[in-house]
Amino acid sequence: MQFLPPLADASDFPAPQIRALPADKEQTAALPTEQIRGQKRLLYVKARHALYHIAGAAQQTRVWLPAYHCPALVEPFLAAGKTVLFYSLNADLTPDMDSLCQELNPGEMVVAVRYFGFDCGVEELAELCREKDCMLVEDLAHAALATELYGELAVTSLVKFYPVSGGAELWLPQKSTYKAQIEKQYAGLPGPFAQRLKELFIKLSNKVFGAGKSSYRYFDASAISRCLNQEERQYLACRPAIQVSEKRRQHYQSLAVLLQGSSWGRVLFGQLPEHVSPYVLPFLLNDEAGFAHLRKNGIQIYRWEEMVSGQCDVSLDYRQRLVQLPCHQDLTQQQLQTIAEVLR
Repeated sequence: MQFLPPLADASDFPAPQIRALPADKEQTAALPTEQIRGQKRLLYVKARHALYHIAGAAQQTRVWLPAYHCPALVEPFLAAGKTVLFYSLNADLTPDMDSLCQELNPGEMVVAVRYFGFDCGVEELAELCREKDCMLVEDLAHAALATELYGELAVTSLVKFYPVSGGAELWLPQKSTYKAQIEKQYAGLPGPFAQRLKELFIKLSNKVFGAGKSSYRYFDASAISRCLNQEERQYLACRPAIQVSEKRRQHYQSLAVLLQGSSWGRVLFGQLPEHVSPYVLPFLLNDEAGFAHLRKNGIQIYRWEEMVSGQCDVSLDYRQRLVQLPCHQDLTQQQLQTIAEVLR
């Protein structure tokens, strides 16, 4: 399976003055914290590691992923030997339900993505999966602060919301058919000392025999591990989720207002539902030139460029024009104003 090449290189632009992710642990640590509640959650270093364990536990051989994606979502399923297919999306990033309903067979797996923290039709997708007896897995990489789960399993990416170097969760409801098998896989992961020995062995082996060429750009099954940094585990155990959510919502709403009438494009989701805690503000550029304009002005942004080419026109268009503007908790009002001025 071939991925489209990147459209831009970060080295071609100046160092960003406004960062895409939060880094200020002191700011959040100074706020009151509240323990996260809910079903059992297994802590990994990366979300792709959790996806690989889900793929390994699932009996389904065919997996449907959204046509708008990044390689980190696709590669764990390929590495687990699954047949990966893609379903088309509408302009609001909801699934093309008519098309998927015709193509989806009973007993297959479907992965739903809550893009940028928004639901993006996940409830309708869950209903379709119930009707067809399909397994629904939720990719909550953009929705780590979600309060309701529609799928049987879910995976988050905590590095997108908190100032940590690694961290992702596999949400494991008690009722899940795959609970015991996934817990067994997780229990078999090395502890801190064994993981360091493993990394040292791989490093020495690569030095002596040369590093083997990986089949994947972003996924390495030998690197799967729990989140082992004790300081970050302690921080995440009492993370300030409510405060982070409130701050991100405030920033999103402020930036959305400031961007009204922009000559460079428009906010993809102008309204912020009460239950949504956004990862970023998705902004649809009028043309691809807006990406370089933002980067040259010191604003670090993300764009999903490396996807598998297919028949979904929306995904191919958004690959070039849909950028992710930061709205995280570290930003100041002046920085939000700067982003808006660059896009005036």
